[in-house]
Amino acid sequence: MKALMGHRKTVTIPSFWRCQSPGFSLIELLIVVAVIGIIAAFSIPSLVKSKAAANEKVAIVYMRSWTAAQELYHTRFGVYADADNQLANAGLIDGHDPADSHGYNFSIDNGSNSLYTWWGTSRPDVPGQTGSRWFYIDHTGVIRWSTGGNANSSSSPL
Repeated sequence: MKALMGHRKTVTIPSFWRCQSPGFSLIELLIVVAVIGIIAAFSIPSLVKSKAAANEKVAIVYMRSWTAAQELYHTRFGVYADADNQLANAGLIDGHDPADSHGYNFSIDNGSNSLYTWWGTSRPDVPGQTGSRWFYIDHTGVIRWSTGGNANSSSSPL
């Protein structure tokens, strides 16, 4: 046993493993880039889904504001508004259209019978990216949605 303890073995490191200059080798940089790419591949789709869900929430909140605003507009002017800018000009909703920065296009219409009814719709600018649902609201105040295209009065309620 004593003979083994005094014996030391020398290990030779191959020359291509030895650090000859400061910095990273090409293979080390490629590995780092590959790891970053893998992390991005998993996180970016989740980020896009989160952004689309946030856009949908903004659209829903904006459309809910139309119900009370339309009733106030009807009380004041005797008819329902046929555009959200009419509600904004009357001071009933915020004049900033969230579609400018939240991926949805909005429209309001009062049809041929503006004394008794109105409806509004919103659709994603880029379906699947800025949102995956289309929304519809009318004088009842119920917001309805569809994933395959335009929502209407027979679509599923929220």
